Amino acid sequence: AEGGEDRGGNGGEARRLEPEDGELRRNNKEETVLLEQVAQSLGAAEGSFFTTDLDETGTRGRLESKFLFLCGRSAGRIFCLYLPVESTNAVISLAIRYVTQIGVIAWALTLPFLYFLSKRVTRPHRRMADTAAQIARMDFSQRCPEALTTELNDLSRSINTMADSLESNIAALQQANRQLQVELEAGTKAQQVTADLIANLSHDLKTPIAIISGYAEGLREGVARTPEKQQTYYDMILRESERMQLIVARMLTLGRMESGETPITPEDFDVTALLNDVLAGFERELERQNLSLDKIGPSPTMVHTDYECARQSLMNYVQNAVFHINHGTKIEVRLEDRGEMVRVCVANSSAPISEEEGQRIWEKLYRGDSSRQRHKGEMGLGLSIVKGNMERLGHPYGFYNDEAFGGVVFWLELPKAAERS
Repeated sequence: AEGGEDRGGNGGEARRLEPEDGELRRNNKEETVLLEQVAQSLGAAEGSFFTTDLDETGTRGRLESKFLFLCGRSAGRIFCLYLPVESTNAVISLAIRYVTQIGVIAWALTLPFLYFLSKRVTRPHRRMADTAAQIARMDFSQRCPEALTTELNDLSRSINTMADSLESNIAALQQANRQLQVELEAGTKAQQVTADLIANLSHDLKTPIAIISGYAEGLREGVARTPEKQQTYYDMILRESERMQLIVARMLTLGRMESGETPITPEDFDVTALLNDVLAGFERELERQNLSLDKIGPSPTMVHTDYECARQSLMNYVQNAVFHINHGTKIEVRLEDRGEMVRVCVANSSAPISEEEGQRIWEKLYRGDSSRQRHKGEMGLGLSIVKGNMERLGHPYGFYNDEAFGGVVFWLELPKAAERS
C-alpha cells in the first residue's frame, strides 16, 4: 500500500492509503489516523522505517491486537506491511504444540537409551569400587574388568596390579608368621623338653645313687656280717651302677643321634646272631623276674643296614618289653620274612595300648606313667631312639595290639642282604 501526505516539503501530493483488506476499507477514519501517525513518525528522511503494533498507534478499534505493521519511506512514498496477529498466533500455537509433542516423543525414546548407556558407562566404576572395598577387607578374589576407555583400563590394571602385589606380600607375610610360630612353638617345646629331661634325669639318678650310697655305707659299717649278705650288697651296688651307666649311655646316644654325629655305615650281618647277643644281656633280668622268652624264626638271616643302629633299636625294644610286662611273664621275639625285608617283632604280655597313647609313645621322655614311678631306670628314651634310628635309615617301624598273643607287639623291618654268587 502507498499513500499519505508528504510532510517533508517536497510538494508531492498526498495520497490515500488503499488497503485491499475489506475490513480496513470500511474503517477509513481509523486508516487516516493511522497514516498520519505513520507519516509523522517517519519524518522527512529518506530510507527511514519503523515497526509498531496497534497499541503504540493509539488506536483502540477492532484493529487493536489483530495486525502488526512494518512501515518505511522511500522516494517520497510511504510503504506499510502488515500481518494479522491471529494467524500468527495460530501458527505459533501449532508450532509450539508440534514441538512439545516431538520433544515428549524424543524424551520417551531417549531416556531408556540414556539409562542403559549410563549403566554401561558406570558399571566399570562400580566394579572398581567393589574391588577396592574387597581389597580393603583383605579379600583378593575379585579383579577389575576391562573398561570402555583407555584411562579406565589403565586404572583397572593399576588396581589389579596393586591387588596382586598385596596378595603376594600378605601371603609371604602370613607364611613368615606361620614359620615364626612354628619356630616359637619348637623353641617352647625344646625348653619344655630340656626342663623335663633335667627333672627326669635328676629323679632317675637320685634313686640309684641313694641305693649305692646306702649299701656302701652298710658294708663300711659292717651291717652285712655274713658272706651271703655281703654278696647281696655287692650285687645291689653293681646292678644300680649298671642302671646309672645305662641312663647316661642312652642320653649320650640320643644326643649324638639328634646332632647327626654318628655316621651311618650299611653292612651285611646276621640279624639272628645280633638278637642272640642282645638277649644275652638281659638273662639276669629275665631270671630275676622269672620271665620266659621264646625266639622264633629262621637262622641265619642276613640283612644289609647299619649294625649299630639296628643293635640299639633291638636292645631298646627288648628292654621296653622287659620293663613294661604287666599281664603275664611271656616275651616272644620272632623273625618274619616280608619279601625284600625281614621283620623283627618283640612281643610281651601287657595291657593293650590305646590309640591316643599310641600317638605319644614315640615321643622323647614319654613314659605313659602319670605317677612318675620309677620303672627300673626307664626314662622314656628307648622308643624315641628306635624312631630316630629307623627314620635315619628309612626303615619302617611300629606296633600293634595282638589279642591272640595277649599283649603288644613292637616291630621294625630291615632290608635283606643281596645274595652273592
